[in-house]
Amino acid sequence: MGDFLMGEKPTYEQLEQEIAALKRRLSERNESEDDGRIIEALSSDGDLTQQKPVHVALRESEAQKRAILDASIDTIRLVDKNMRVIWANKTNTVELKTGLEQLVGNTCYEALLGRDTPCPGCPTKKALESGKIEHAVIPQTDIKGFKGRSFWDDYAVPIKDESGDIVNLIQIARNITGYKEAEEALKEREANLRQIIDLVPHFIFVKDETGKFIIVNRAVADAYGTTVENLVGKSDMDFASNKEDAASFIENDLEVIRSGKEMFIPEEQITDSEGNIRFLQTTKIPFKTTMTEKSAIMGISIDITFRKKAEEEIRKLSTAVEQSPSVVAITDLKGNLEYVNPQFPELTGYSREEAIGQNPRILKSGEQPDEMYKELWRTISSGKVWRGEFHNKKKNGDLFWEAASVSPIFDEEGRITNYIKVAENITERKLTEEALRESEEKFRLISEQSLLAIGILQDGHVIYANEMYSKLTGYSLEEIYGWEPYRYARTVYKDDLPLVMKQSRKKQAGDGDVMTNYQFRGFTKSKEIVWWDLYSSTITYYGRPADLFTIVDITERVNSEKERQALRAKLQHAQKMEAIGMLAGGVAHDLNNILGGLV
Repeated sequence: MGDFLMGEKPTYEQLEQEIAALKRRLSERNESEDDGRIIEALSSDGDLTQQKPVHVALRESEAQKRAILDASIDTIRLVDKNMRVIWANKTNTVELKTGLEQLVGNTCYEALLGRDTPCPGCPTKKALESGKIEHAVIPQTDIKGFKGRSFWDDYAVPIKDESGDIVNLIQIARNITGYKEAEEALKEREANLRQIIDLVPHFIFVKDETGKFIIVNRAVADAYGTTVENLVGKSDMDFASNKEDAASFIENDLEVIRSGKEMFIPEEQITDSEGNIRFLQTTKIPFKTTMTEKSAIMGISIDITFRKKAEEEIRKLSTAVEQSPSVVAITDLKGNLEYVNPQFPELTGYSREEAIGQNPRILKSGEQPDEMYKELWRTISSGKVWRGEFHNKKKNGDLFWEAASVSPIFDEEGRITNYIKVAENITERKLTEEALRESEEKFRLISEQSLLAIGILQDGHVIYANEMYSKLTGYSLEEIYGWEPYRYARTVYKDDLPLVMKQSRKKQAGDGDVMTNYQFRGFTKSKEIVWWDLYSSTITYYGRPADLFTIVDITERVNSEKERQALRAKLQHAQKMEAIGMLAGGVAHDLNNILGGLV
């Protein structure tokens, strides 16, 4: 294809050269009859002034071809061996929302995706490698003109020269996003419908006029001890262990088809694969299949076996409620008591007779705000569960605490009919918590007045530190509590850090093999090196191991000890020198006597 296909106006010399090249290629390759006629027209010796100019004819032909290609619903591009776009039809501008000037001269993955390499599965790249026509359906999530994911049905057609080498490729792509989205939506809807049907505990089925299953859910398959796939195309008679049951089902199916009317069967029974008799309440309706217009029935069977067993279960539940260690109370919609179990009188002092018909606010101590009760009512009347604590008063005036959950009770139509409260007596726990708070407060008072630095480590955090620890380290309590796990290591001298960290982790893990007292060098915030004497022990803090420690600054004692050791060393040195002097004097005296005798 010549340069004039790029949309630039060619010169007469360029046209002549292109025509000559076209004649040569067409004559050598013996192209189609239409191309032969073009050669004949181009090579005629007629008067060019009486004929349409060749370049005009070529342009008109090119315009027609371009119009046809531009009208295509596919994006069509001509690319070179480097996958750079040489030419593209206008469908690219519509489908890809980009200008041709952005495409031509660039690769499609550069212009559209902003990538340096082709996308995975690119058919053009595969066509260059295989030399064959390649096809792929490619999902794209980052095309610049699109929001979200799009799907493209791509073809890459290699164009080869006489020697079989690829010179160019044609890329043809169709946007099939709508089709794929519709296909995925349909699959998803079918899967969801199948899942919903299978989750329904009732028997759901569709049968043809012969009583064979067309659609059936898992509940039916489970009852027959088989799979859904195995049931389709077969009838109840093939799986029912009791053939009389199956015959009854088929008889009812035929009656529905004959009458063309809905049938309601208040009770029928089936013997399941385990030999258990199950009672069903069934509704069957007739209809015509969409494709074949054949008669069929659709039915749903509700297993009422559980309903029959419900009364027994209710009796069991009543017994469990009566014997429950928790307080259980049921009120009407106005909040008046309709039922209380034996724990209610035991806890409150009110007998059942005294409680029934009363509002639970007879227990109100007056120490809790009315807003809490208003919030409780708003919550349960909206169909939600309220959980909280009541500070109530017994009949004799004694106060007690209970942790309670209050829930609405619904009927089969989803309407609230009653409210139920289940409560636990937590008075002892509250007293324990109060004692613990008092104990913690005492500890805090003692700790804050202590001359020792006191702290608690848990999970690598300093979760408590007194003011003396802050003074000792030079860090404020806000800074200390804001440290990341094990960042208290910044206060330990590097040579002593392994020992301190090892012992700290052991204590927080509850390990018994730990050192409870040792000395180490520390760093203050001002980088001053100090000596600390640490005493620590493993404690249980809110149910988990923690390290309780106290620190004493022994820097002055250590320095004094060093000075004493230095003075002691000097004294010992002086004593040694004095002894050596005395020894030397004695030796000199003895030597002098010997030398005197010799002289």
